[in-house]
Amino acid sequence: MKRKGLINGIRLIVLSTMIGLLSFQSYAAKTMDAEASAGKKLFEGSSSFLNGGPACISCHNVNHSELISGGLFAKDLTKVYDRMGEGIAGWLGAPPFPAMAASYQNHPLTENERNKLMAFFKSANEEKKDSVCIPFVAEVLTEVK
Repeated sequence: MKRKGLINGIRLIVLSTMIGLLSFQSYAAKTMDAEASAGKKLFEGSSSFLNGGPACISCHNVNHSELISGGLFAKDLTKVYDRMGEGIAGWLGAPPFPAMAASYQNHPLTENERNKLMAFFKSANEEKKDSVCIPFVAEVLTEVK
C-alpha cells in the first residue's frame, strides 16, 4: 500500500512539473512583439496619443493577459480583429460612431498609432485562453485515485 502511495506521489510531482513547463511555454508564446506592445500601451493609456486623444480603455475592454479590464461604455474589442482584420486601421482613422468621432475630431490618431493598435488587437485576438494540458491533466488525475 505504501508503494502505491509513493507511485501516486511521484505521478503528481511529474504532473506538476509538466504543468509548470507547459504554462511557461504558453506564457512565452503569448508575449507580444514590439508593435503590439506599443499598441497595448496606447490602448491602456500608459503611452499618450500624439494628438492628445483619450485612451481606448476609458470606454472599451479587451480581454488580454497583460491588461486590466477596461470600460463598459462601448463595444468589447477582444475579437475585433476577427471581425474587421486589417480594416481596423482605416476604421480608426474615421470612426463612424458619434461618441468616438467627437472624442477624436480634434485629436486624430496617426497612421503609426492606428497600426500599433491594430497589432495589439491582432495579438489579443490570437491569445489562447485555453490550456493545452487540461485533457492530459484530467486523464492523469483519474489514474491517481
